[in-house]
Amino acid sequence: MKKLLTIIPLVILLCFTFSCEKEDEDLAEEALGTQALTDTQIMEIEDTLKKNYGEYFAAMMEMNVDDMFAYYSDTDFQELLMGINVYTSLDSFKNDIIEMLSARKSQSGENLEIKVTILSPDTAYVSAAYDYTINYKDGRIYEGKGVQTSIWENGTAGWKITHDHVSWAGKYLEE
Repeated sequence: MKKLLTIIPLVILLCFTFSCEKEDEDLAEEALGTQALTDTQIMEIEDTLKKNYGEYFAAMMEMNVDDMFAYYSDTDFQELLMGINVYTSLDSFKNDIIEMLSARKSQSGENLEIKVTILSPDTAYVSAAYDYTINYKDGRIYEGKGVQTSIWENGTAGWKITHDHVSWAGKYLEE
């Protein structure tokens, strides 16, 4: 009987713990709004955002500013951090990109990994890692690795970037 009385509180504690853990997962899903999404809808959102990011990255590597900026929200844009620069205006960011690209002859890169985390049916977090090479007009060559994290929101114009952060590390190659 003593053994039974010793085990019962342990069983109750375990049941309570696992019950609360499941409840916490349900509350987290409810708070994020992902509970309403089916597995098919989640896959569709992930595929769409991976495709969109791939197209955005291709436009960036091709130095096609208009195609690149087509993926940014012009109505809900909040902020962009690129290295140590912070932009709260899409126009100021675009002007700096145009100026930066004017010194480049070409650039190329490859996506290493794109991850999508769905925060709600209309909001997702995308992170991407990539390698790239920049060929400058003055003959310098820069090779690096970058990471980009962004918040995408689905509105009337489709999935657009509203918040973005870009970091990189690399080096100039010897001539």
